[in-house]
Amino acid sequence: RREVPIPYICRCRAWQGSPLYAAVRDAWQTLRRPGRTENERTGLMGATQPKRSKTCTALIDDMVDPRRKVTQFDTFARRVAGDQGHPAHYTFCAPVLAAIAIMCVTDLLVDIVEAQNANKELPFQDVRYADIGAYLGITLASRCSRRAAPLQLISQVEARTNYHGWLGRFRSTSLLDFIWTHLNPAQERALAREFCPQDPNPQAEIKEALAGLANPRPTVDCFIPGAWPEERLLLMEIAAAWVEDCDFCAFYVAARPGVELPPPKIGPCSVVNLADGRIVDDPQGYYANGAKLQATLFHGLRHHRNDWACFVDSDVVFLVPNFRRLARRRKLDPRQPMW
Repeated sequence: RREVPIPYICRCRAWQGSPLYAAVRDAWQTLRRPGRTENERTGLMGATQPKRSKTCTALIDDMVDPRRKVTQFDTFARRVAGDQGHPAHYTFCAPVLAAIAIMCVTDLLVDIVEAQNANKELPFQDVRYADIGAYLGITLASRCSRRAAPLQLISQVEARTNYHGWLGRFRSTSLLDFIWTHLNPAQERALAREFCPQDPNPQAEIKEALAGLANPRPTVDCFIPGAWPEERLLLMEIAAAWVEDCDFCAFYVAARPGVELPPPKIGPCSVVNLADGRIVDDPQGYYANGAKLQATLFHGLRHHRNDWACFVDSDVVFLVPNFRRLARRRKLDPRQPMW
C-alpha cells in the first residue's frame, strides 16, 4: 500500500478572504493584545467547558490525521463564521491550523486551572489534548517560512520560544506550568538574533564555498529508529520533511507478532524490520528495548554507504545541511566515532 504524506500546505488560497480565517485572525489578535489576562478564553471554541472540550478534542484529532473523513472543521466554520461551505472547501493550512491548535490549548488550560482552583476533578482528557495541541501548534507554525505562508499568525521565532517553555512543563512539579507566550515585534527581533546569530566573519562563507569546490560535501546516511505501528504517522511526517536532505535514509522498526507489517519504504526511506525473538517494539515506547537499539546501531554501521552514519531519534529534527557545514568547517573525520 502506497504511503500518502500528510497533506499540510503553506500557501492556503482556499482560506484567503474566508469568513473563518477572518474570525480566527481576529481572535488571535485579541489574545495578543497588551493587558490581556492569562485566564481569558478565545471565545471561538464554545460557551461551556464540555462544549470547548468536545470541539477541541475533535479539531485536534482531525489535525493529527487529516487524511480521514473530516467533519469537525465544517461544523466549526458554520458555528464561528456562519460559513456554509463544504468540508472540502478548507485545505489543511499549516499556519492557520497552528493558531487554532494553540487557541484550543489556551481554552483547555484555562478550564483545567479553574477546575483545579475550585477543587474539582481535573479533566485529564483535556490535559492530554492540551499537550497534543501544543505539539501540533508548534510543529505546524514551524513548518512554513513567513514568505511561503502569507496567512501566518504565529512566527517561527514565537513557536521556538514556546517550544522551550512547553518542554519545561514536563520538568516541573506542576502539571500546568505552561502558558503560551505572545511576542511583540521587538522581542521577536531580539530572539531572532539570538537564535540565528550572524557569522562574525563574512569572508568565512566565501572561503567555505571555495573550499567546497576542492573538497566534495560530506555525504550522510540517516538512520531513525521508530516504534511500529504506533509511530507510523510520525515516520511519514519525517519522510516528508528533513530526511530529504540525507543522501540515504532508513527507518528501523521491530514489528511484533499480530500487527500489520511495515511497507518496504516510507517516502524516500527504506524500512528495516529488525523483529527477531526478544527484539520487538514495545507498545509503550521503544526506548525500553535496549536490544532493539543495539541491533539498530550494529545494522546501520554494517550497512552504511556514505561518509557519515547518523543515528537520529524520531522526536528530533536533524538539520543535515548544518551538519555538513559543521563537519567541513571543523574538518571532522568520518572514520572517527562521534557522540
